[in-house]
Amino acid sequence: MRKMVVAVLVVALAGALPHTLTADEPTATVRVGGGAFYNVKAAASKAYPGAHIALDLRLPDKNILISPFGDYYWKSGATIALGGVHAFAKPPMRSDNVSLYFGAGAGMIRQTKFRTTVVDTINGKPTPREVLKNRTLKMLDLVAGMEVKMTRTISLFFEPRYVRGDSTLTGVSGHVGLSFRMM
Repeated sequence: MRKMVVAVLVVALAGALPHTLTADEPTATVRVGGGAFYNVKAAASKAYPGAHIALDLRLPDKNILISPFGDYYWKSGATIALGGVHAFAKPPMRSDNVSLYFGAGAGMIRQTKFRTTVVDTINGKPTPREVLKNRTLKMLDLVAGMEVKMTRTISLFFEPRYVRGDSTLTGVSGHVGLSFRMM
């Protein structure tokens, strides 16, 4: 009885899923790479090298991708970690070997060892001093990219991004790496 219920569920699920994608259109792609984040608003320690990972999920019957991502940048013990979701448009191209994409995203930034100035009152007199803090911010970003097909399932990608956190954390990042088509 249990095998029959499982078989009915599998057939029902398979019938409910849209089968409009061809074998040339993968439904998921994993992107792994490295790059750097450049904080244009920072007074010091502006450039952070780091790593990037993303999972691109293609929506059925569309050239739209949803992509959860994570980035981790570090320098001299300080870190900037970005995580969120992008929505990409990937228009059809005349070339089978090159594809372009663009989109926007939102998420969170976690910054450690953020240098800031606080004002303490010592002996009745305000005295500024620098401290290191950790903080979490909301983030919006704009992204564009290009993929160059190397094999049937592996591509090289280039991806510049504009990231907006707050008035002290706004910058650009760039990533280069490999895309692996799944499914």
